[in-house]
Amino acid sequence: PNANHYPTARDLGRIMLDAMKNEEFRKITGAQRHVAKSSTKTRVLFNKNRLLRLYPGTTGGKPGYTRAAQQTLVATAKRSDRELVVVCLHSVGRGLWSDAAHLLDFGFKRLGLHTGAGGLPASGSAAPNPAP
Repeated sequence: PNANHYPTARDLGRIMLDAMKNEEFRKITGAQRHVAKSSTKTRVLFNKNRLLRLYPGTTGGKPGYTRAAQQTLVATAKRSDRELVVVCLHSVGRGLWSDAAHLLDFGFKRLGLHTGAGGLPASGSAAPNPAP
């Protein structure tokens, strides 16, 4: 990484907001898996954004890792006609997914859209994400 490159959480959120305006990007980032076929083989590619499976209404996102920022995630989720962006930096291990879910729950609750069923299940089991 460039030592002089310092994107903020706000920068990453704004990039995601603009990216989600592109329908092709939205389709790709929101897919749980993609089947790629060639003349010689078929491969199944899986999206590493676990929120797609764990948080109802997740519409896309990109997890990542750097030594400086540790576990990172920029993701979006939608309820009613409102879509929120969440940015998590420096999360530890599986805490990344619960951090993101808690932030999304907080945002939706502030908008009056919290249904009580949005976050990760307390047991840690995965709640199915409805198909888009």
